[in-house]
This record gives sequence, C-alpha cells and structure tokens, in this order.
Amino acid sequence: MSDYITWNEGEQTNFLRAVKDKTGLTWNEIAEHLNFSRGMLFFYLDESCRMSYETFLKLCKLGNLEPFKFYPHIIKKTKLSKITTLKSYTFPQKTNPQLAEFIGIYLGDGYLGPVSYEVSVSCGEIDYPYITNFIPNLMKRLFSIKPKIIYYKNSKGIKCYIFSKGVVMSFVNKYGFNSGRKIKPKIPNFIFEDDFMLKFCIRGLIDTDGGIYRHHKNSIQLAFYNSEYSLISSLKEAFLKLGYNPKFCKYGTRDGYVLFLFTKEVEKYFKEIGSNNKKNILKFKLWKETGRVPKNNEILDEILNK
Repeated sequence: MSDYITWNEGEQTNFLRAVKDKTGLTWNEIAEHLNFSRGMLFFYLDESCRMSYETFLKLCKLGNLEPFKFYPHIIKKTKLSKITTLKSYTFPQKTNPQLAEFIGIYLGDGYLGPVSYEVSVSCGEIDYPYITNFIPNLMKRLFSIKPKIIYYKNSKGIKCYIFSKGVVMSFVNKYGFNSGRKIKPKIPNFIFEDDFMLKFCIRGLIDTDGGIYRHHKNSIQLAFYNSEYSLISSLKEAFLKLGYNPKFCKYGTRDGYVLFLFTKEVEKYFKEIGSNNKKNILKFKLWKETGRVPKNNEILDEILNK
C-alpha cells in the first residue's frame, strides 16, 4: 500500500531541485529513472500533484539524499486504501467506439499511474469545455466512476482524473499499455482493423494533441505535434488508410514531429471525423464563415463563456 506526502508550500519543488542539483541529470533523465512522463514530473515540480512516499524514496536514493533529513517536518503519510483497491468499475468491450476515442485521448494527453492507479487527462485553459465536460462524461460512461477535476495553480492547466486499479490494469493487460511513461506509443492494432473505430481514435488524438491553425491568409491547416515518432507515424498510417494525404516532417523548433492536413482535407476531416473539442469546432466554423482562422486568444472568452 503506497502513501502520499503532504508538503509545506514550496518544499516539494525545493526537494526536486535538490535532487536535480545533486545528480546533475536533466528533468527528462530524472523522469526516465522514475518511469514517468516529463509532464508528470512537472506536475510534481509546480506542486499541482502530491508525491507518493515511494517516489520520494526513489528520488532520495537517486540523489544520494538521506530521507530522514526531511522526515520530521514535511512527511505526513496518508493511506490511499480507498482509491487503490479494486472498487466497482466497468471496462467496455473493445468494439465500443467511445473506448477507441478515449484511447486516442489517452495517447494524446493521458496518463496511467503505476503507483496511485490514476487514470487522467490534462489539457490547457483553451480546452476548458472539453476537459471539464466532455471527457468527464465520457470516462463516467466507460468506467462507471465519476471523475474529479483539478486546476493547476501556476500553469492554468486542468486535469480530469479517476483512481482505479481495475481500469489501469485493464489497459495494461488487455492492450499492453505502459503505466507511467508511455514507451513507443501507437494506435493499437485492433483499432486499425475497423475504419469506424479508427475515426473515433483519430478524433481523440486530434482533440487533445492536435489543433486547427491558419495556413496562409485564407487557408486552414490541421496540425498534430508529438515528440514520439511511433505515435505520429501510426497516425500518418491511419490517415492514409482512410484516404487522406497527410504531410509529415521533423519540426525544427520543437522536440518532435508534426503532421499536417491542409484546406480541402481539413474540410473532409470535419465532415467524416469531426471534433468534440469546442476550440476546434469554433475555429473551423469561424473560418467557414469569415475565411480566417482565429488565434486561441481571440476565442478564449467565448470558450470560457465570459
């Protein structure tokens, strides 16, 4: 049974920086040692998420730090028995298209916790209706557990999450997903076997890690950025299977790759696949009406219903 730690404000950040200074490792290298994603480590760094006692001990060992030096004044262990046990849940059949969409969402911005058995999706402020309405309702329908929402105080990010050992282990055992850091992620083979399911999975990927942008003055593009070659390569294969002609290249100013669809194929995408993210729907609608794709900051107030 794992416990979590309650820190005074700033202490979790200072502890992580002490580990980094002591080891001389980068944040990416520290995340790899923990089998975490870089994003999850930064949730700990900005104190949006509590650190488990197990993780604390691993970091102490990594940095050759004495745990008991910190123990008297910062560690208050809290049992997680209520969230890590096999409580009531459902797991849908693999033929459920909503499961395919959630798998796309997970591959884009999701996380499966190896210690806390967390199933979560994180998005930015511009995705507010998507992460606070659509995704919680989808997770509740799929897993019969009501998700919770957390707002990150520094980054303006938002996370939707549940805790369920049963759901996490179902993803691991049924579909071979990794808990913790995603290792060579890609669209599962069983989804590739059905074009209908494949469209749902693509929609989940684009609604989380993709977006709609201006191409030239009056043209539009759909772009998907990701640092994992295996994932963006499988998305390219999926689009080709469905009759699209995606452009795929290394992205020079970002650590990863980018896939594009341009004007006519963006129209085809919204006709055949569509979106459940208000940000993408609104941008496409305004482009059709005005011939111009708005920037995120131009539609933020409408997204937030201000």
